[in-house]
Amino acid sequence: MIDRLRAAAGEPPPRRREVQLVAAAMLLAVALRLLYVLLTQDHTLGGDEPEYHKEGRLAADEGKWLWTETFGVEHESMQKAPVYPLWVSVWYSLLGTDPDRVLIVQALLGFVPVGLTWLLGRRL
Repeated sequence: MIDRLRAAAGEPPPRRREVQLVAAAMLLAVALRLLYVLLTQDHTLGGDEPEYHKEGRLAADEGKWLWTETFGVEHESMQKAPVYPLWVSVWYSLLGTDPDRVLIVQALLGFVPVGLTWLLGRRL
């Protein structure tokens, strides 16, 4: 079905070499991200990382989803975008409360932006 839509839009199918290069770029993206995570594991959390870590621990350890300690006391909060704290909370609940595990999951998903960029480039 996708091939028919592309043909109707006048878009040629990708060549084998193009697909191979994109696949290589995706693998390289994942490998570089994993290498970075492995080289910097157990780093001191900085920026927003400590807050995400606290929120993830509250969800994983105490079942307090979308809670924060922003003002020094635990409370429910939706005052900031909840998607990334939820992402961290889900992975902490599944894999334990080690920030490096979340970074590894994110590194393994590093092929997604490469593929989406390629698709966008082909479309434009």
